[in-house]
Amino acid sequence: MDRLVAFGCSNTYGEGLPDCWVDKNGDPSLTKSGSHGPKPSKLAWPRLIADNMKRKCVNFAVPGASNKHILDIILHTKFVKGDIVVIMWSYFDRYCIFLDKDRKNWRGGNIKRFMPMDLQKIGTNKNPPPGTVLEDSLLYYERFHTEIDTVYDSLMRMNMAKYHLDSMGIKNYHVTCEGDYKDFYYPWNKVNVYVVKTKSFFIDMARDDLHPGRGSHMVAARDIQDFMRKN
Repeated sequence: MDRLVAFGCSNTYGEGLPDCWVDKNGDPSLTKSGSHGPKPSKLAWPRLIADNMKRKCVNFAVPGASNKHILDIILHTKFVKGDIVVIMWSYFDRYCIFLDKDRKNWRGGNIKRFMPMDLQKIGTNKNPPPGTVLEDSLLYYERFHTEIDTVYDSLMRMNMAKYHLDSMGIKNYHVTCEGDYKDFYYPWNKVNVYVVKTKSFFIDMARDDLHPGRGSHMVAARDIQDFMRKN
């Protein structure tokens, strides 16, 4: 069976959906204190699109992934003839640093992640525990992070993914849950990106009250597949 291969972050993984959530004790629960399940959700938009297209769904999304990490996963993936790839690029403000030389464990491994939510964990006192990723995140976002750089960096990664997949004859489609970059124009950007509308992607919430719910994934699947038909 031909495959639909998806890449992205937790919004592609389906974190928080009924079949992709475990509480702190390791059991499915309605509690908000938990984490994603061990496997991507069968209720997330990649599986819904694959079922509609009568394809096997292969979901390589990683919760918390930045666009740098998503590209790394794509570059390490073995594709086969007939694959269709759909990438939901993550929020541009995320970043990561790879600490493994060979990147054999390309879905995880030794990665230092920087995420805006780290700043929320730090709080207003801005006094994170020394030697922690929170301390590094504070330094990154206060000293080095800029909106222009994050947009430029993410667009470069999108283009590299497109060139890589095109070179193998793999049909690829690009969408993003980041909606604040359309004001930036670069003539070298060759990627046609569909922006998943925030209002429609969050018409309901998952169990953690942070991620899109089941209805939101159904709407996203419909809109993304419509984008695929037109392109």
